[in-house]
Amino acid sequence: MNSILKNKITASYFVIIFIFLGYLILRSPQILLEGRYFAEEGSVWWSYSLSNNFLDTLLYTPAAGGYVCIVCNLQILVTKYLPIGIGPLFTVWTSILFSIMPSILFFKLNKRSNQFNKLLMSILLLILPSMNFLEVFANSISTSQFFAISTFIILNYGLNEKKLLILEYVIIFIGFLSYYYSIFLIPCFLLKYFFTKNKN
Repeated sequence: MNSILKNKITASYFVIIFIFLGYLILRSPQILLEGRYFAEEGSVWWSYSLSNNFLDTLLYTPAAGGYVCIVCNLQILVTKYLPIGIGPLFTVWTSILFSIMPSILFFKLNKRSNQFNKLLMSILLLILPSMNFLEVFANSISTSQFFAISTFIILNYGLNEKKLLILEYVIIFIGFLSYYYSIFLIPCFLLKYFFTKNKN
């Protein structure tokens, strides 16, 4: 019976994700179907990528940020080699996928909460970013925040299952190289190791 409930909740969760994506498309079809560079994403990152080479774009550090944002740079780097009509679509859709990542990680990694609480919290993590306009959260310069939230979720619930370790390591690595948000969690990782002795 417990297994049946778990499967129903898992199926419900993924149906909710698809409904949520449909809602985003209905809410702002012009952004999701035509794309656009938002603010500094176009005027700073993309324009920088056009006049600089692969490595310079990958390691670009904006003066205002003071620290590399590897996930932003990777997204913009790909658009450098895409047609102008497709580049903005790439950053919008990959940013939406990254914004969903904390919700999926929480749903997948959290083994402590009961199924209903886990579902409710996962839905909350899914819809909270969308309370802003798509322009505000569905762009490359906002993705580092979702990596930081994902890193926090991994810190609390992850690094246990071997089949997910590589993915979790990649998320943490990219998060640590994407602004300061994730780096602030390094002392927490050290404390967790001190108390749990979990070498992962």
